[in-house]
Amino acid sequence: ALFQPAIALARDGFVMNQRLYESLKGNKGRADLDMEAKRVFFGPDGAPLPLGTVVRNPDLAESLTDLAQNGPGALYDRNAGSLARWVAERTPRDGRMTEADVRGYVAKERPPVCVRYRVYKVCGMGPPSSGGVAVAQMLVQLERF
Repeated sequence: ALFQPAIALARDGFVMNQRLYESLKGNKGRADLDMEAKRVFFGPDGAPLPLGTVVRNPDLAESLTDLAQNGPGALYDRNAGSLARWVAERTPRDGRMTEADVRGYVAKERPPVCVRYRVYKVCGMGPPSSGGVAVAQMLVQLERF
């Protein structure tokens, strides 16, 4: 159930809006470095897809479906080699990721960071990640507006 909205967007697509178009255009040379990203978001002329284009990513939909149906093994077992190679190719220094790194990874369960924001309880990843803490701090500051 968690993956279904993302699978639908990747499979059925979404409309290229002004904000995404400007971001891709403004980050030319970075946003199009990865061949898969280039294939999904850019046209044959190298420019971002035109405004209003329906952007689809069937490969992502397939990967997310596999992950939803088969759990973490779809990522850490079947795709360990390709994931490690992809990351290693983009790592500019020593300590590149290996297939053994991916296969040996064990996620650590940690308590979430939660905050009340108006009528909502918003939770994010706890430390050592700073994302949940940062979002909680921002929401507390925005609460009075």
